[in-house]
Amino acid sequence: MGYTSKLKARIKNNVLRISEEQKINIDEKKTAIIFRFLSDNFLNTTYENICKNPDWQKRTQKKHTQDTLEMQSPNSSDAILMNIFCHPQFTNWIGPHKLLGIDKDEEIIFGWNPSFENEKKANSTEIDMKIGHRIFESKLTESSFTEKNLSVVEKYSDFYDVFDQQYLIKESKKGNKIVKNYQLIRNILTAYKYDLHFSVLLDSSRIDLIKEIMTVIKSLKKEELKNRVDFFTWQEVANTCGAELKKYMENKYF
Repeated sequence: MGYTSKLKARIKNNVLRISEEQKINIDEKKTAIIFRFLSDNFLNTTYENICKNPDWQKRTQKKHTQDTLEMQSPNSSDAILMNIFCHPQFTNWIGPHKLLGIDKDEEIIFGWNPSFENEKKANSTEIDMKIGHRIFESKLTESSFTEKNLSVVEKYSDFYDVFDQQYLIKESKKGNKIVKNYQLIRNILTAYKYDLHFSVLLDSSRIDLIKEIMTVIKSLKKEELKNRVDFFTWQEVANTCGAELKKYMENKYF
């Protein structure tokens, strides 16, 4: 069983236990489970705070299928992100701000879109979260950071200035050159263009993704930019939060 499958199984077992204890309605499918009510995928105090912010509430309405929302899934990386950063006491906790290098007075923006001349609106880069001078990519059970043909990636004007391609490119069975870790590349190009720091948030069990992050950092040509790219685990972040949220995270995700 791979890293992704093990994490999915862990979360599924946790959620099944919680749903039985708290009599929460879920739909169980062959490979996944879905909360029938969106609010059940959030800590109550966090969800109440989300509902007070129109932009945050709109973010929770992202479609997964015709009948379900993305954040109805306990595997949603956006949901775990919002469970933490939308908590009403988050701005008062010194721990996570010190850990992540953010200021408590800075606005928390979900789904921020930088501008790249080569991108069409339908496929534009979306940053999971921006807080001041830092941008974040949220990961949970996703299998990879995706990949693209080199012909697509090299249209970013700074690609060859920022990256040493030998660490990023593989050849497909059809002979095409494929660039691995496309999401990381777009995030780092955003950090480079806007002079930002970039961090990935992920589960401590995802050694596979951590290795990919380290490979991409190794590919950076500029030492100064390498110092602006890092990662943190959900476990690290949860340990710096208040007791209620920390317990919630441990019971559901860890």
